[in-house]
Amino acid sequence: MGLFWEYFRKTLRWAPIWKEGSLSAMVKGASFALDIARVAILWLREQFVPEKCIDDHLPIHARSRGIPARHYRETHDQYRNRVALAKLWHEKSGKIKGMEEILLYYGFEAIVFNLRSEDAARWAEFRLYVRPKFWMETEDYELLTEIANEYKAASAKLETIVVELEASQTAYHGIEIITATHQTVDFT
Repeated sequence: MGLFWEYFRKTLRWAPIWKEGSLSAMVKGASFALDIARVAILWLREQFVPEKCIDDHLPIHARSRGIPARHYRETHDQYRNRVALAKLWHEKSGKIKGMEEILLYYGFEAIVFNLRSEDAARWAEFRLYVRPKFWMETEDYELLTEIANEYKAASAKLETIVVELEASQTAYHGIEIITATHQTVDFT
């Protein structure tokens, strides 16, 4: 039984549709058509929400929110989440804590250092100290610069980005014991 047929029978309790006949068949058919229309309307409504839309509509939502493309390190779910949170990210931009959170989303632990403490005349400049959680490639440096310039305060100027990479090497500790004997053989 459809949702509208249940509504017509149990909520409205219109007596003529309880009897078998042409009026009952017409109302039953109309209720099934309304059920199909309801499902279509709910699906259409979801297409306007990035969290629920089909994958084909996601790039359109991204462009409308100022997100040019999907980064190659992003999974599909991260990309969908970034599109959905674009307005919140734009609200956080311009603030040090906001920039650090956005960079952390991309896998960069970052500290924004205002150069005002070094020189009062450089009040609008900042330096970005970054420690990535992965080995960086050329595209990552471009992304880092793009994010820093996109989400900085409008009056701020990026001086430099300092990237601290950490490479690990397995080290083995041990002792090797070498024993040697020396024997002289005399053939006389």
